[in-house]
Amino acid sequence: MVFPDLSVPQTTSFSKNSASKPALASVADRFLAFVLDFLVFSPFIGLLLAGFARQAKIQFLVKGSYDEALGSMILMGAVVVSLSIALQTIFLFYLNATPGQLFAKLRVVSYPGNSSDRADRLSLNQCLVRSILWWASGMALFLPFLEILSHPLRRTFYERASDTLTVTLKTIGDTGPHPIESRFIASWMRMSFLLLLGFALLGGFKAYRSVMAGGSRDGDRKVASASSSCDEKVDLAAYKGAEVLDISLTLYMADAITGNCLLEKAEDVLWQTASKEEEDLAYLAKYLATEGDKKQSEYFQAVCENPDADACHLAKYMSEEGSLENLKSARADLMLSRFLLADELFLSKDYSLSLNLLNQLQKVSALKGALEKKYVRSIWGLNEQLHSSSRAPASTRSRELLDAFKEKYELP
Repeated sequence: MVFPDLSVPQTTSFSKNSASKPALASVADRFLAFVLDFLVFSPFIGLLLAGFARQAKIQFLVKGSYDEALGSMILMGAVVVSLSIALQTIFLFYLNATPGQLFAKLRVVSYPGNSSDRADRLSLNQCLVRSILWWASGMALFLPFLEILSHPLRRTFYERASDTLTVTLKTIGDTGPHPIESRFIASWMRMSFLLLLGFALLGGFKAYRSVMAGGSRDGDRKVASASSSCDEKVDLAAYKGAEVLDISLTLYMADAITGNCLLEKAEDVLWQTASKEEEDLAYLAKYLATEGDKKQSEYFQAVCENPDADACHLAKYMSEEGSLENLKSARADLMLSRFLLADELFLSKDYSLSLNLLNQLQKVSALKGALEKKYVRSIWGLNEQLHSSSRAPASTRSRELLDAFKEKYELP
């Protein structure tokens, strides 16, 4: 007596000349194939995009534009989708299966020809349409994939559009969904699509009203929201006295907090028993945060009651009549003074000294994240300067700064 080898899955093959009905791929096998495809494709695609992603991150930090960051994310998403479509198309065209489907003993065949022979493989158009619409189904929150649970032949939207069918090479295939299961999934999908349509219409209506209103109320809400969450964004519990306003002013100049948030910090100081230095910095904060307001000139006068005060020198520097001499007249140990001087050095292309000041400021935990873009921009400028100038070798300090940056961002 000969016993079958149960360690090897029993398989069969299909051809146009076969009278047998194709064995449908089970839901479990198709899900397993999907997971395996993800594990196979994602490292390959991630490796191809690693350099681009790192470069996009640096460009975002250098230019500081959220629009460019969004553009980079959209571009990366498009590259991921394009690579995935190309890989799926190639595997389907030559092997009638993706790597995961090969492992799970599944094949994608023409419907109703249901042939898996290499001599009668899928057409390129079928493979391409199937791969593109597979991603389109994913972008629709994967709801079209639920048709696997309801269609009599386990065919989804992208399979019907490409005239394909997923079958198994195992002897025993799936028998298809139970009628109750089909009705339940079909009803659930209809309700889901109607719900999504309702959300889309509601979002479109709100966007239309916002455009018609000129967007002013949305802007006010954003400012109010930023103001209400000021304490969450700026944790200054570890600092006291003039340091709180000094850090807040620096954060405001670095575009890390809003004008309302700065005003809130200034009011907190003025309502308490404040020293003269704290009071001057509070009025400087009000002067900066009320740009274009009628009261701005009053705050300037309040800051400069004492013309020799550090806050007055800084206010004069940041006014239209200000000069670099006003900035140098303010105390060098003020964080705001060092921040403004770092900007001046950057504009004069003295990137090394600008980086020295930024490194000092980043030792303050509340400023570290807010000054990261300034730091990367200065590093970028220093690197461009060293590469464009061949007259003199880079200083040891410049090389140290560049090496520290490369180590931090894992650059070659």
